[in-house]
Amino acid sequence: MRTLLSFTAKIVAVYMFWLNFTLIAEVLDAPFEMARGIATGVELHNIRRIIMDQYALDEVLPDPEAFRVLVSRGFRSPLKPATEDFWGYPYAYSRFPDGFEVRSAGPDSILMTDDDLVVSWTEDI
Repeated sequence: MRTLLSFTAKIVAVYMFWLNFTLIAEVLDAPFEMARGIATGVELHNIRRIIMDQYALDEVLPDPEAFRVLVSRGFRSPLKPATEDFWGYPYAYSRFPDGFEVRSAGPDSILMTDDDLVVSWTEDI
């Protein structure tokens, strides 16, 4: 009986350690998640500016391949590819007849959810 109690106590202790470690990891990761969101938001606004500058010159919005080239040319980072957000997921670029949208999937890595970060532009006609 004593061996069973000892074994159960060890399992409970391991579980409590794992639970505390998981909670501590989440608390420690929170500032980094916030920093990734801020950095991605700033980068999205810079990408919008690059597209708008190119549009002012060409009067044509880039297609998806030209978008990748334009962004890669506009940003040089040793930390990550220019066409990816700070979570490591590719930016989604959509061109419309009267504008465009650039979207980061955000921390959940799924596009078109509430945590996406988005910049867009629509031409006033």
